[in-house]
Amino acid sequence: MTLTTRTYQPGDEVLEFSFDQQVAGTWPWPMCYTEEALARAIAGPSFDPNQHIYAFDGDQMVGKAEIWDRQSSSEGPKTAYVLFPRTLPGFESAVEPLFEHLMRILHERKFGRLQMPGSTAWPGSIEWLQSHGFSADPDQPRGFKKYLSYDLSKGPTTVSTDNVVELDLTRDRDDIAHAASVWMKCSHESAIGQVEQLLRDYDTIAHIGVRENGEITAAAQVAKNWYRPSTAALFYAYARNARALRQLAAGAIDACIRADGRNLLVDVIGAHLCFEPTYLDLGFVEVANHAVFEKAIG
Repeated sequence: MTLTTRTYQPGDEVLEFSFDQQVAGTWPWPMCYTEEALARAIAGPSFDPNQHIYAFDGDQMVGKAEIWDRQSSSEGPKTAYVLFPRTLPGFESAVEPLFEHLMRILHERKFGRLQMPGSTAWPGSIEWLQSHGFSADPDQPRGFKKYLSYDLSKGPTTVSTDNVVELDLTRDRDDIAHAASVWMKCSHESAIGQVEQLLRDYDTIAHIGVRENGEITAAAQVAKNWYRPSTAALFYAYARNARALRQLAAGAIDACIRADGRNLLVDVIGAHLCFEPTYLDLGFVEVANHAVFEKAIG
C-alpha cells in the first residue's frame, strides 16, 4: 500500500460520490451527497478546492477530509472546523497522512485552533482524537448530540394519535416557521425557507403535527434517507412538552410502518435533548453519541 494525499482536482467528484457511499452506507444515518448535490457544492461560489483533501492508494480514493472555516473571534484564535477523516475499511492508516496534510494548510492560513467531531458512529474517531491531544469542547461534550432509533418491526406504540394531523404549508405556515426556527436556531423567515427546501430535497413520508385545543404543539417532517430508504428520520423535531412529543413520535412511527420502513431515527440535540427519556420510554434506543473535540494548533 502506497498512500498519497492531495487536494481536489476536477473529476474527483466522481470518485468521491462512490467513496462516500461505501464509507457511510452502514452508519445509523448515512451522510453522503447525492450526485446532484455534490455537483452543486463543487460549482458553488464558496467551494475551495484546497479545503477538500483526498488520500489515494494508486488511483483508488481511500480517504478524505474537509476543512470548514469558522468565524474568527476578536477574543480568541482563528478556528477551523474539520470533519473527522473518512476512510475505506482497511485503509484506516490514511487518517494520519490526511491529518498531516490538512494541518499544513491550516498553518499556512494562520488558524490557531482546531475543532473536530467524533462519534461512536465512526469507529475509532473518539479514541484517535483523545490520543492526539484533543480535549472535549466543554460546550459540546460527549452526549451533547445523540442518535436514537426505533425498530419498526416492533410495531406501533400504544399512544393515541387522535391529535396528529397532516401539516399544510399554507394553512400552518406560521406554526411550521416557529417550530422549525427552534430547531434551526434562526428567524421564522429563514426557517420556513429551509423547511421548503427539505421538502423538495427529501422523500417525505409525512409532514405532521399535533393539534391540541386549536394549537400546534408539536411538528416534524418525517423523511427517508436517500441512500438507505428503509431508514427514516424526524427532521426539525419540535414539541412544546413531552405529552405532545409522545403523540408526534407515535404518529411518525405509524407513518413509517405504513411506508414499509425498517427504522426511525431521531437526532436529539440542544433544546430537544431534554426529551431523551421520553423517546427511550417509547422504545427508542441509542445507536450513536457525538462530541466535538478541540486543540490549539498555533
